[in-house]
Amino acid sequence: MDEHRHLADGAGANDAVQVATRRYLSSEHLWSSLHATRRCRAIETELLGKVRVDIEHRTYAMTAVLSAVAFLEALVNETYDDAHDTQHDSGRIAALDGRARGLMAAFWQATRGRDRYVGVLDKYRMALLFAGAPPFDQGANPYQDAELLIRLRNELVHFRPTWHEQGVPDKFGDKLAERFAPSGLLPANDGSPWITRALGAGGAAWAYNTCKAFADAWTDRLGIARAYEADLAAWEQGP
Repeated sequence: MDEHRHLADGAGANDAVQVATRRYLSSEHLWSSLHATRRCRAIETELLGKVRVDIEHRTYAMTAVLSAVAFLEALVNETYDDAHDTQHDSGRIAALDGRARGLMAAFWQATRGRDRYVGVLDKYRMALLFAGAPPFDQGANPYQDAELLIRLRNELVHFRPTWHEQGVPDKFGDKLAERFAPSGLLPANDGSPWITRALGAGGAAWAYNTCKAFADAWTDRLGIARAYEADLAAWEQGP
């Protein structure tokens, strides 16, 4: 969603008014993941028992995963940038006190360079620290699933083909199998590699639910509003 503000108001009727636009994208990433999940489920239901692999079905599953992580990255970046932008109060972080905002702004300024990469989950953890909010238990959900979701995204984005031998343990695939059912297009006990099993309606729904649960837990800890929920509710109602 966009936010607008006046930069300068003219004194007379003929004076121009300058308006700046500030763009947020996290909600759109979340909606993209939700939409892809729904489409993936619809296609899987329609093609059940007819084919093992369908390109549109797989594409929607991948989109759900990629957009879910893009949502997490955008949300935390937008929050830090709101704290850093002292010229304009968006209202999204109104619950944070001046100390928390100041620490977040300083951290954001110090880590914005490309050579100062900070992991997305580290940004979430640091924000809680700056706000004096309860930390995540890194050994439990929603943190564990968020960590696995980001790894799945990375495996897809930086994919490297490897040989898959049936019967050989697949630690990463086993972790995914504990979280969601494999693609419904595959027959029972299918021995396909994890990439084939994971790209289905179950994986897509898990990706969406995981990013949403993590964001909800984080915003609850900080006490800030969930702007993404308001946006999704508005878009669900239609124009």
